[in-house]
Amino acid sequence: MSCNKLEFGIMKIFEAPINELKPLLGAAMRPSDELLVRSIEDNGVLQPLVVCNNIVCDGHRRLAALKSLGKSTASCIEVAGSPALLFLQLNSHRELTAFELAAAYASVGSQDSSAFFSCARTPESPQLQLALRIIAGKIMGHGDLPEQQLPLNVWRELGHLNEDIGRFALPLLHLPGTVSEKRSIATLLRQAQRKGCLPEVLPGTNATEVLGNLQQIAQPRRSSVLEKFTRALEQNPLPAGVSVKIDQTFSQPGMQLTINLTRRNCERLLQTKTAAEAIFAAVEEL
Repeated sequence: MSCNKLEFGIMKIFEAPINELKPLLGAAMRPSDELLVRSIEDNGVLQPLVVCNNIVCDGHRRLAALKSLGKSTASCIEVAGSPALLFLQLNSHRELTAFELAAAYASVGSQDSSAFFSCARTPESPQLQLALRIIAGKIMGHGDLPEQQLPLNVWRELGHLNEDIGRFALPLLHLPGTVSEKRSIATLLRQAQRKGCLPEVLPGTNATEVLGNLQQIAQPRRSSVLEKFTRALEQNPLPAGVSVKIDQTFSQPGMQLTINLTRRNCERLLQTKTAAEAIFAAVEEL
């Protein structure tokens, strides 16, 4: 099945019993906001739900609002096709979450897999397929999903862990920390797996702690060099108004210095040169 643009002809609107409707997204349903609930309470549903064989393809928030208001029926439009592909087409105006994609992908047959990723406008890969299956099968059923979600590029990176993803996906999702830190953690987990030193669990209670511990496991040489650089900088402090930056991958050896000078403090140039030479001498990797 190709991902052709969905075109509506003359459609019949009908009232369907809410208890017979099955949300495609399930646990990934976005909650209805108070404004939507109030609008439906005052004006009814102005835009009918789109359903396919009683599966809701579009209108999950409207359905949730109707349920919260205790309504027994919902205005619907019946369409034919794959519910997952219809959902992707009808929501192509916004960026879908990994959980929404996982819920939709769970209902897709193997014959429609390529069309699914084409509709989702994301490259099809075994890693992403595995990650979506893990989300749908081992994460969304927990019922205590955190508000913070991870973007697809993080899930794709986790998918490289193969079956080991099952040990880390849910703990990483609940780990206190930023999305950026978790993206780095996913990368370090993959590096640790390549080296055959993947830990059994995330080594720490928050993202910053896990990052530091994983770096020592997956990148021991780089970690030791960074510690050496930190000590050298402490022992040879740069003058005020001077900042230093290094490439922490050490793919481009050297230091980048930024110096703010006025005519009255030109002596900082000499101080900076002395400190920089001492740091280079102490950290041969620079």
